[in-house]
Order: sequence, then structure tokens, then C-alpha cells
Amino acid sequence: AQTKITKYRMRRTNFTKPWMVLEAVTICMVNSAIMMATIQVGSCIKLNPSISDGSFFREFNGVNVTDEVQLRAYFCEEGEFNDMASLSFNTLEVAIRNLFHVRETPYSILTCFVYFAALYVTSCWTYGLMIPSGLFVPSLACGAAFGRLVAEILVQWVGINVNPRTYA
Repeated sequence: AQTKITKYRMRRTNFTKPWMVLEAVTICMVNSAIMMATIQVGSCIKLNPSISDGSFFREFNGVNVTDEVQLRAYFCEEGEFNDMASLSFNTLEVAIRNLFHVRETPYSILTCFVYFAALYVTSCWTYGLMIPSGLFVPSLACGAAFGRLVAEILVQWVGINVNPRTYA
């Protein structure tokens, strides 16, 4: 999909400096609107007390390690977080970390699907811009969201007890 969009853009676009700036600003605004719209899908989930301070401990080779997660409340009650806002209102690196490390509270299937779809569409669209917009980290985030989606489907619908972090 990315190659077809880029080839179409290369054939049909006038590459003057004003056009490139207008294209980048327009795509930025539309991408921001898409990610803001995805927040409406999110649901408030009760926060597990073990991660209420924004971090939780895990054991790594016999040593307790603190992993920072940034969970966003976004119109939720005290002690709750919005699962979609925790993905969309953070950097992609933090969103990947949230998908990898937050196991105690499940992400909804709808949240995983909408986040994956929005991120995939916006990543494909920004691929051919004349400004650096990244390809590696958005690809990792898409893969993590899709893997988490598959794991949440297996856990919530099929009833197979798998670790969603492994699939992310």
C-alpha cells in the first residue's frame, strides 16, 4: 500500500516548495484529527494498584526492574485509565511499551483494532512525504498493536489463556 501511494504521489504531484509545505501541513492536520477521533473509542478501565504510580516492577534475571508506563486518564474517574488515550496521547515508543508491558489490565479488542487501523493508515499516508516522518517505529507500533489485538481476541473471545504481551 505504501509503495502504491508513493508512486501515485510521485506521478501526480507538483513538487514545488509551497506544495510540499502545504502537503506536509495538511497531512499533519488530518493525522492529528484521525488520532483525536480514535480517543472516542477508548473505555475507562480500573487501574491495577500495582501500577497506580505509573510504574510497575518485574523480575529480570533475578533483579527487580521498574518499567515506566504512561497511562492517561482522559475523562475517567480516579483510579481508572483510558486505554485508547494511553496509546494515542503518548509517543509511539511509550505506546509500544504500554502494549508490551501492561498485562494486568486488558486492552479492549475495539481499542486494539481502531488503534492498529488508524496507525496503519496514517503510517502508509506519511511514508512518501518530502520530510522525514519515520518508518521503523511506526511499523513496530503497528505490529505491536496487531499482535495485542490477536492476543486479546484469543483471551476474550476464544478463551485461550495466553500472555498478550508475548503477541505484542
